[in-house]
Amino acid sequence: MSLLILARWVVRLCWIVLCGVWLVTWLQAPPSGPAKRAQSLLSRLAQYPLYVLGTILIFASKLVPLGELDERLLPRSDALTVVALGLTVAGVAFAIWARVTLGANWSGRAVVKGQHQLIQSGPYRWVRHPIYTGLLVAFLGTALLRCAPRTLLGVATFAFIFSWKMVLEERLLAAEYGERYQDYRRRVKALIPFVL
Repeated sequence: MSLLILARWVVRLCWIVLCGVWLVTWLQAPPSGPAKRAQSLLSRLAQYPLYVLGTILIFASKLVPLGELDERLLPRSDALTVVALGLTVAGVAFAIWARVTLGANWSGRAVVKGQHQLIQSGPYRWVRHPIYTGLLVAFLGTALLRCAPRTLLGVATFAFIFSWKMVLEERLLAAEYGERYQDYRRRVKALIPFVL
């Protein structure tokens, strides 16, 4: 079996595991109370088409061919395959660690719930939005396996969505926790430790 074929299978397995963890943790999470502050329904609905677009661009090249956007930007190489695989595995692992650490505080929308806590442990010691960090790294790794304009556009689409959600989440958390959250923001970067 070639390295590329093995990498493709491992990448698929990573995404299946991530989806499984998301589902299990969602089903097992105790209720954390009603929403005190939340992203508007209109804002949430506006994000759905972008999620679909990003997913199609990265994962559905055989189902939705896009001509020249499907052409490789770089030739295949074992080095690129190893980098792509490493980024995907590391990103998925980091996102799962963050999701498990967040526990019942997690929501698919920007929200502050009744029993919400400001988590600053685990990966939240390093970045304020580690799920987005992990997912973006994993999307980039997966995109590099194909290394086509479409897959990189998919990563950019998710980066846009996550940037949008981060702004909403930061506002909600600042309104809920005040100076405590502002102190956390001063100490901990949003996505890349010590950088951004």
